[in-house]
Amino acid sequence: MAQGLDDLEKDVAVALAVVPRTFRNGFGGTGVRRRRMPHATREVAVVVARYLGHTYTFFDEGRKVEKTEVEEFIAETLTAVPDETAKTYANKLTLYSEPARNEIAATTAKALDDKWRWTYEPADAVNLKPMFGGAP
Repeated sequence: MAQGLDDLEKDVAVALAVVPRTFRNGFGGTGVRRRRMPHATREVAVVVARYLGHTYTFFDEGRKVEKTEVEEFIAETLTAVPDETAKTYANKLTLYSEPARNEIAATTAKALDDKWRWTYEPADAVNLKPMFGGAP
């Protein structure tokens, strides 16, 4: 595995770790309705895309890929995650959820790497904006 892809995978895993429990449960089908919720999958994708957007920029044939396009692609990738893996990711016990999170991160990072060229700019993190509501 390329060094850059390994870093991207780790960053996706961290982003998945900070997803709010409500969205995680909806994505995994362990929420109130006990089935996977498409809107929750979309919210997980938004959290991951925003987290990656702080330091990663994606390009398609020289054109900078819009944030919404990244969110949509990640949502499609997450929708393809098998139900059992998604359910395990939503488990409250890290012992069970971490391997599933890492598997989802590997799949997502590979899909992003296959689809677009990307750059990593840690200096961009200086200008961070809050991921969830509130004033800066």
